[in-house]
Order: sequence, then C-alpha cells, then structure tokens
Amino acid sequence: MDNGVKGAIEKGFLTNLDSRSKLLNIILQSTMDAFWIMNIDGEILESNKVSVEMFGYSLDELMEMNISDLDIIKSKAELKEQLEAIKKTGRDRFETKCRLKDGSIKEFEISITFVDCLKEPIFNVFARDITERKEKQRELESAYRGNQEVLDELRKHHSRTNVILQTSMDAFWIMNIKGDILDTNEAFVDLFGYTLLEIVDMDLNIRDLDFSKTQEEVKEQLDYIKLRGRDRFETKYRLKNGELRDLEVSITFIDCIDGSICLEEPIFNVFARDITERKRKQRELEKAYRDNKEFIDELRKQNNRINTILQTSMDAFWVMNTEGDILETNEAYMNLFGYSLLETVNMNISDLDISRDKKELKEQLEEIKKKGKDRFESKYRLKNGEVRDLEISVTFVDSLDEPIFEVFGRDITERKLRDEELRRAQKHLMQSEKMAALGRLVAGVAHEINTPVGIGVTAVSHLAEKIKKFAKLYKEGNMKRSDLERFLKLAWESAEMTLKNLNNASELINNFKLVAADQTNNKKRRFNVKEYLDDIIISLKPKLSKTKHKVIIDCNEELEIDNYPGAISRIITNLVMNSLIHGFEEKDKGEIKIEVLEENELIELRYSDNGVGFPKENINKIFEPFFTTKRGQGGTGLGLNLIYNIVNNILKGDIECKSTIGEGITFIIKFPKEVD
Repeated sequence: MDNGVKGAIEKGFLTNLDSRSKLLNIILQSTMDAFWIMNIDGEILESNKVSVEMFGYSLDELMEMNISDLDIIKSKAELKEQLEAIKKTGRDRFETKCRLKDGSIKEFEISITFVDCLKEPIFNVFARDITERKEKQRELESAYRGNQEVLDELRKHHSRTNVILQTSMDAFWIMNIKGDILDTNEAFVDLFGYTLLEIVDMDLNIRDLDFSKTQEEVKEQLDYIKLRGRDRFETKYRLKNGELRDLEVSITFIDCIDGSICLEEPIFNVFARDITERKRKQRELEKAYRDNKEFIDELRKQNNRINTILQTSMDAFWVMNTEGDILETNEAYMNLFGYSLLETVNMNISDLDISRDKKELKEQLEEIKKKGKDRFESKYRLKNGEVRDLEISVTFVDSLDEPIFEVFGRDITERKLRDEELRRAQKHLMQSEKMAALGRLVAGVAHEINTPVGIGVTAVSHLAEKIKKFAKLYKEGNMKRSDLERFLKLAWESAEMTLKNLNNASELINNFKLVAADQTNNKKRRFNVKEYLDDIIISLKPKLSKTKHKVIIDCNEELEIDNYPGAISRIITNLVMNSLIHGFEEKDKGEIKIEVLEENELIELRYSDNGVGFPKENINKIFEPFFTTKRGQGGTGLGLNLIYNIVNNILKGDIECKSTIGEGITFIIKFPKEVD
C-alpha cells in the first residue's frame, strides 16, 4: 500500500480518497441504508449520514461507540463470537434489534462482510431498517427472510470503498440519466448472468432488464427519482437466461459531491436485492391466509347448518364426555326425557340407562372408544318414571380439545311392541302352517289308505259270503270235491288280495308315522338320507299321484347324517308343494330333482324344478314373511320363510335361490353333516 493511501487511512476512511474513490464514497453516503465500518473488536470507525439520521447519534458519538452499544439481542460475548464466526465465513446477513438514541427499538437487516485484504482487517456493515416490513410480516403471522445468492469470491481493488461495494451481497450498478449501465459489482454479474465484457459490448440499459415497465414508464420513473433524490420499490427484472426475478431496488440520484462539486454527468447508483423467494413465500402466506379465511367462513356456515340439523332432528341428540357426563343436548332430547337444560347438564348417562349399572356402562364406553362407534338397543327411564326402548348410535370423537361421545337416541318403544306382536302372529301363523301341512298329509294318507283297505274289506266280505254258502253245502251233505277245490282257490285268492292291500296300507301308515313324528317332535337322530327322502316322497304320493309330474332323487344310498330329519321333511314337503302350486301351475308334466352332495362334513342339498320360474327382481324378497304371488288364492307367504328359518336356526346352514322366468327354480341348501 502506498504512503498516500496509508495517510488517508490514518486521517479517516472516507475523507481523503482519489476522485473515483470519492465518487464511491458519495455513493455510500447517499445510499438509503445505514453503513458503517468497524474493526475486529466491533468498534465503529466510520459511518455514513444515513446511520446518523437513523440512530440519532452524531458522527462523533457513533465513532466513540461499539456495536454492542446498539445491538440489544446479543451480549458482548455473543457478539464477539459472532464476529469471530464471520471472520471464518467471510460474510453474513441476519436480522437483529438495535436501540436508538431516543430509547426506541427498531429491527434491522444487517449485511456484514469481513475484509482482510487491507492493512487493518475490518468489517463493513450495511443496515436496513426493516421494522415496518417485520410488522407486516407479523400481521401475516409468519416470518420470512430474503435468501441471497452467495458471492463466489471477493474482488480485490486498491480502494477500500471499491472493495466494500464489490463485496456487497446486493447487486449494485451505476447508470447515467438515460439508464445506460456504466459500472457494476460482482453480485450484479452473479445475479443477472451477464459478464462485464457483455455489459460493455451490449450497451446494457436498465430498460433491457426491467420487465414490469415500458420504456416510457422507465424514463418517467428516472425523471421522478431525479426530482425526489431517491426511491425504493419492488419490480421484476429479466435475467440473461430469460428467468424473471423479483427485486427490491434502492436508487439514489447523484449530481453533486459534498453539495458543491457538480459531476460532469449526473448518475444513479442502484442497489438491488433479490426478493423472489421472499415474495413467493409472501404470496403463499397470503394465499394460505385467504384460503384459511374462506375455510373458516365455510366452516362457520357448516357449523350453523349442522347445529340447525341437530336441533331440528326428530331423534334425541346429546354430547357427553368420556365419563358419561352430559354436556349438551338438542330440543328433541328434552322433549323425550322431560328434563330441562339446567337439569340435564348435571346428569350422567347412568342416571338414564337402566339396562346397565355404572361399571357396565363404563366398560361399554371404553369398548366404544376402541371401536370408534357402536349401535345398540337399551332401556332408558324418563323424568316421569316411564321406561322407553331406545336405539342408541354412539360415535367417539377424539380430534377435539376434549374427547367426546356423540349420541343419537331414537325412541323405538312402539316399534318394539309392533315387532313383538308381529313375532307372535308370525309364530302363530307358522304353527298354523305347520299343522295345516300335517293336516294335508293326514288327509292325503287317509285317502290313500282308503283304497287298499276298501279292497281288503271287499275281498274279505266276498270270502265271508262264500264261506256261508260252503258251510250250507257241508251241513246238507251236498258238498262235492269240485266245490271244495273252488272254495279253497277262492279263499287263497281273497287272502292273498287282502294281505297285499293290508301291507300297502301298513307301509303308508309306517311312513306317515315316521314323517309325522319327525315333523312334530323335531328330534335329532342319525338316519339314511336317501331312504328318508324316499319316505318323504311316498308320504306325498297322494298329492303327486294325481299328476304326471316326476320326482328324481340323486343321492348316495349309504350317506348317513346326524341331524334333524323333521326339519328336512318340512323343507322338502314345502318345496314340493310350492312346485305343485306355483311352479307347475300351467304345466302338465313337470320334473322335480333332488340332489344331495357331500363335501368335507358339509351337505349340499339342491332342489330344482323346471316350472315357470321366478322374477329376478323378487329373488331378494322370496324368503320374506308374508311375501307371496298368490295373495287371495290361498297363499300365506310363510312357506319359504318357514324353510329359511328352519335352515338357519335348526340345521345351522344357509339357503340360496336362483331362478329365471321360464327356466324353473333352484334352491341350494348347505348345512353341516352333524350338528351339536
């Protein structure tokens, strides 16, 4: 370093510079940000006018101060550690709070660069008042920091002032009153992507960079800044690669130095900070705020709608905590139970539910907490002492500040009474249907027995007449050998005819006794399936013999099961009668097929006919009680419902129906080979 520069440093950092350095000094003095230089101990060596205006201290007072006298966030030890860290990293930008001379506190964005290429290592500091910006950020409930691109390395210049500008983290350039760019720092090159040579060769103008304004608007803005002296604003600039970036631009117009020396050509010095990321976060924050406001408005509307729905619901509704204490109710609750709102808030669910004691209710609530929801029936006592049946729907909600149970209670007392009456009527009708089926079986068997018995009676009567005549011949002594032979032949034929018909009657009676006993007693026993199905069909012979319909049984003759034969008898009897009444109503020669399959201790019984079939849209209703297509023609609608109940409740199996109009019907019944 030459002696002139050394002398300048000894007398003051910014007072004895050459003409170019003096120009740069003017630029620093006229910048809108506070600027000062401090040594490695944090003592302030020099500052610009903005620092004096911003902090309220005179220049002499500032030069007697240490950075710790201004910064209220960190202690002296912490500040010393921070400066040591910056010496290692070379630079830093951070936010802090400083106390002004008048005692007020403001927030600043500090940009510090460590410079060790001079005789004495120093820190150069730019401080920007961000108090207003921070207040706006707090209004949006989020903080953001503008991230700046890190400079590749410091450019070394002979002038300390030039080093300060070149090492700034903000892009800096000088331009004439036409907007032509005359000089830049390295941060400008890094930000915009143009080399120094390109800037000179292209005659780069501010109008080539500013994307948000027309050329005329840029000219008008520069004229405005000439009159005002300085300005700070946000705009969009286009980089060399075509990318658009949001910049915060600070421009100062300089036409004189120290107010007396006028420059040959007035200039604008410009600092530009890349705030693209900060603007993006701000836009996201503003959008999030708008979305949140819209969500809150919509939520408020939904809450109003939900509250109206709950209050106007016909079902009683209440909210209770995890202990069962009732917190809130609707009007239907008060109408049902008869308690006022004041009485209700002091009550527990155990005061209403009489089906369970407190311990059982607590266990039930714990179970619902695990499952999330439940629906059940219970008995509740009203204020007047009356007991009502309620259908309770409970949902556990743990997404709020306090976990709660939401409860809807529907009064089903009348429905329960109607259901009970319906069950009694259904039981009575099913018993009547059962006895009617048994009666039809008795009538049919009686009719069938009448024929062989009648033949036997006729044969015996004829034999008795012949015996009288034969006895008369014997008494009169007129009996011949031929008379004896004729009598013996007649007696043998009559006895043979009588025995044959009595055997037929006996078989019918035995089958009837077996089937009727099974249907009546419904006891479990071990039996041969094929033989039992044959017995059932024989018992139905009185009905089948009047038709030309055919019954085919396909079953393993050795298959035996330990189950309820009476249940199977009632199922087959009802299905055959259903085929005769409905399936073959318009058919002379029908076919019924009964197939029995065995697979892994499971019996599959398939009953099918080739009758008229059944509409597919009614298949789901076919097992419902009282559903019939023969209403008013003798159909009760209980036959298939009886079969459904027998299969599910007695055989412990399930039944399925398949049918198509014109193609008959098939019932598939599956049940275990042996039941407990």
